[in-house]
This record gives sequence, structure tokens and C-alpha cells, in this order.
Amino acid sequence: MDKEFDSVLEELSRLYLRLNGFIVQNLIIHSDKNGQSCGELDIIGIRLPYHSQNDRKVGTSPILEVSKDKIQMIIGDCKNYKKRNDIKFSPIRKNRECIEKLINWIGLQDKYDNSFLEKFESYLNIHRNRNFVGFPTIELETSYARFNIKFVFFCPSLEEWDGCKFKYIHGQEMFDFIFKCLNKIDKIEDCSRTYNYNNWNNYQWIIRYFKDRTTAGTLYDFEQSYKNYYKE
Repeated sequence: MDKEFDSVLEELSRLYLRLNGFIVQNLIIHSDKNGQSCGELDIIGIRLPYHSQNDRKVGTSPILEVSKDKIQMIIGDCKNYKKRNDIKFSPIRKNRECIEKLINWIGLQDKYDNSFLEKFESYLNIHRNRNFVGFPTIELETSYARFNIKFVFFCPSLEEWDGCKFKYIHGQEMFDFIFKCLNKIDKIEDCSRTYNYNNWNNYQWIIRYFKDRTTAGTLYDFEQSYKNYYKE
């Protein structure tokens, strides 16, 4: 696999969430060993229940099943595999200490019991549960807020979820939604879609890909454009 292109697909996944109203970032989890990290996670996203972008005239994708009355969190990994059985969360799933550090970093509550930790760990290992269907989700109510926490894979090379086993976000969903948000073909009175693309920083090339097209394209189109832009 092309690790550089895999990094671009991670950015694509984060952009998809950003356009769906999430504040999103990756995370490196610290280690006490010099020169090492405990682990990393491609995506941590948070979306507040009253988020709106009405001027853009594009609603949140129903595939994400976002909560309308809770703080929505996504614990996510981007996996560019062609077989669903190969998809697993990053190696943090194997390390209880690393999982605890992840939970502490998120900071949902001061203390949590073993059942919460065990459920969190089981959802990071959801690939082992052949009977599970849908998004692994934790509903959490604290003294200050209610949370809906989903564990989500972003899978650019897979077809649409067939309703069996764990649910994931497939590639064409991401391409179609991002194109719907960014394309310059649809004219919207209260939302200009032509501006200085440099403001998008590390998303800039991806933004240009969608702005320069008349259709969303496919993963193949995206990869060929990437190769032409960076390799030639």
C-alpha cells in the first residue's frame, strides 16, 4: 500500500466529518518509553447537538445517524482494505493501558467504572464480534451532559454497507457527500463556493479535486488525480 496515499484518505475521512459538522482531529497517545508512543487513532470527532449550516443547504448525512439531543462523539479509524474481514481498529485495542489513556484524554468524566472500560475495549475490538450489527455505540449520561459515542470505520475501498456485521462509512458515500457540499455547479444564493482554497491548509489538494470536477468521481479517479498531482 502507498502510505502517503493512505494518509490522504485519512484526511478525506476527516474532511467528510468536518463537513458533517464535526470538530475533528487525529490523536497520538503518549508513552512513558523514550522515543515511542503508546498508540494513535486516526479520528476523534465531536459534534454538538445544535450545530447548523443552513446557508450551505446541505444537511447532515443520514448514514452517520447523528444524535439530535446529545453530544455526538466518533472514535474512528480509516482502513483502506478491500476485504471487510481485514478491518480492525489500530493496535491500541490490544493495550488496556493505552485504552485507559485514550478515555482519560477524551475526558468525559472524572471517574469511570470497569464496565465502561470493558465496553469501550470491546468496541475497539468489534471485529471479533461476528453477530454485532450497526455502529457500536455507548450512551453516556454525566452530571453535565449526555453523550452518544460511536465507533466508526472509514473504508474508502469497500462497497456500501450491506446491513450485516458492524456498520462503516464506505468510499462512495464520502465522495458523493463532499462533492454535494463543495461543487461549483450548484449555485446557492447565500453560500459562495468559490474562494481562496489556501484557507483549507492541509485539505487544499482534496478541495481542489472536488472543485475542479463536474461529478463526485470514484476512489479510482481520486487516486489517479493524486498520482498526477504529486508524482509527476
